[in-house]
Amino acid sequence: MKKSAILFGVALLLSSCTNNKPLPNGYDLLDRDNKLGLMPAVTLNPVRVARYWKTPPTGGHATLLLGESQNIQSSILLKCRNLIKIDSSAQVLAANLKMYGNYLFGQDSLFNVSIHRVQQEWDELDVLWDDIKDGYDLEPLDRTEFGFSAGEWNSIPISNLEFMQEWIKDSYQSERTIQGILLKCEQPTAAAEFSSVDATLTPAYIQIVTQNAEGGNDTTNAYLSHDASLLQYSSDVDPETLEESPTTLRVGNASGYKSLLKFDLSAIPSQATIHKALLTFYVDAGQSKTKSDGALTISAFPVVDDSTWAPETIAVDSTASAATDDASAENETFAFDSITPVNNMSRIVQKWVSDVKPNFGLMLIPRYPGRDFQEMSFMAGVSDTLLAPTLVITYSLPPSHRFARH
Repeated sequence: MKKSAILFGVALLLSSCTNNKPLPNGYDLLDRDNKLGLMPAVTLNPVRVARYWKTPPTGGHATLLLGESQNIQSSILLKCRNLIKIDSSAQVLAANLKMYGNYLFGQDSLFNVSIHRVQQEWDELDVLWDDIKDGYDLEPLDRTEFGFSAGEWNSIPISNLEFMQEWIKDSYQSERTIQGILLKCEQPTAAAEFSSVDATLTPAYIQIVTQNAEGGNDTTNAYLSHDASLLQYSSDVDPETLEESPTTLRVGNASGYKSLLKFDLSAIPSQATIHKALLTFYVDAGQSKTKSDGALTISAFPVVDDSTWAPETIAVDSTASAATDDASAENETFAFDSITPVNNMSRIVQKWVSDVKPNFGLMLIPRYPGRDFQEMSFMAGVSDTLLAPTLVITYSLPPSHRFARH
C-alpha cells in the first residue's frame, strides 16, 4: 500500500510538470492583433485629363453609314468586282443598289443621294475621305431619292444605265478605269446605318436586269466586293490635337474621339493588395448619342511609354486586358462595373501600385471605331469637381509585427 501511494505521488508530480504550452518560437513573437487587413476605400479624382480625335478607317466593318449626325458626315464608297458575272453584250434594263437598313439616327427618313464615278484606286481597310476627295468626278452621274427603312431592304435606283453598261464592260478589262462609285448625301438631316458586304446574313449588292438573247429578262445579284464609309468630322479643333483639361471627355465611333485621364496613386502603399477598382463617370446627356436599343462599347487601356500624351506617338498596352463595358446616353452615370471590367481595372491598378508597370494613365477608346454614329461625352470635372470621374479603390495591407520599424 505504501509503495502504491509513492507511485501515485510520483505520477502526480510528473503530470504537474507537463503542460500543452510549447516553448516560445518566432511566430509567437508576432503581435497577432497588429493586423492591418482591409483598409477604408480610397476615392480618387483624376489629376490630369485630355482628349483628341482622329478619323478612323471603316473598311472591314459590317456596317455602312450615310448622312450626317452630330457634325459628322458620311459618304459611302463601293466597288463591285462581281459585275463580270453579267454578259457584257447584254442590254441593261434596270439597276438598283440593295442595302439592308439597320438603324436611323434622326427623324428624317428621306435621303437625297448623288452618285459619282470613282477613278482613284483605294484600299478598303485604310481608305479615308482625304484619299478620295480628289479622286472622283464632281459632276454626278446620277441623282436619286429613297426613303430609309430599318429592318428591311432599301432599294437605291441607278437610272444611268449607260454608265452601268460601261461599268460592266470595264470589269472585263485587265486594268480597270472605274474604281467604283461614291454615294454622297445632299443636304443631309439624318444618318442611316446599313449592312455592308461584310455582314454575314445581309450583304449589300447591285441587282441588275438585262435582256437576254431570247428576248427575255435576266436578273443578276452582283454582290459588292469592297465598301467603306468615308467620315468627315466638322470641328474647330484639328485632328490629333491634344485638348488639355477639357470640360468633357469624349469617346466616339464616328468622330474618332479618345480621352485620357490619370490618377495619383501615391496614397496607396506599394505593398497593398488591390481588391476592387471601380471607375465611374457622369454622363453629359446633351452631347451623348447612343442607339435606343444599344450602347457604345468603351475600353479603358493603360497608356505606355509616353507621359506627354502626344497623339502622334501615344500607345496603349495591348498586352493588358482592358476594362471594357457598355455606355448609354440614357443613364446618368457610366461605370466599368461588370465583373470582368472590374477585375481587369483592378489588375491594372495593382500593377501601377506595385511598380510593375509605370502609371501613364488610361485611354478611353471606342471598341468599334467607325462602326456607327454612337458617341458618349462625360463630365471631366474641370469646372465642377463634384462631377469629376472617380476611381474608388478597395485594398488591404499585410500584417506587421511588433519588431517592425515604424
